[in-house]
Amino acid sequence: MGAFAYISDTATLTWDEGMYAIHGYEPGDIVPTIELGFAHVGPAYREQARALGDEALTASGAIAWYYTLIDARTRPRRVLAIIDPLVEDGKVRGMRGFLIDITAPVRDETAIAASTAVARSAEKRAVIEQAKGVLMVTQAISAEEAFARLSQYSQRVNRKISLLAQDILDAIADPQILRTLTRSICAGLEADERTR
Repeated sequence: MGAFAYISDTATLTWDEGMYAIHGYEPGDIVPTIELGFAHVGPAYREQARALGDEALTASGAIAWYYTLIDARTRPRRVLAIIDPLVEDGKVRGMRGFLIDITAPVRDETAIAASTAVARSAEKRAVIEQAKGVLMVTQAISAEEAFARLSQYSQRVNRKISLLAQDILDAIADPQILRTLTRSICAGLEADERTR
């Protein structure tokens, strides 16, 4: 986390050590300026950054904003800025605030979400492959035909293929239900083909 203050009368910007670190500098490497600060804002966010800066100089309350900051080594960082007007004697003299680097938590959350999505996708594919196998064995059809029948039946009954595939696997415990379900899936395709 870093803290900053900007005095508009003198165009003076001060950073604490945390601000230098977030921007990829050591204290004393550079003299912070408002333009340098805007230059580190990701290009897609710069216009909004300027508008929020102007708003902070006239507003009466805090502003919170997420954006991408590009540090001195050109590494993108996700940050949360909390900006407050700096008021002295009832007049807004500038702004102050904090910058919180949330890159690692956002990256970790994204990685977890991606891993979960991949795992779910793999589970669904496994269920579909098993259901195709059941259709291939019970209806003496090829893998391509089995998938085509699953797909068309899925569209006809408006049910996701993965859910339909799970229905087939669940029906394995009862041969009568399985026979009825697999025949319905395959009979539907044959009926569709006759009407073309």
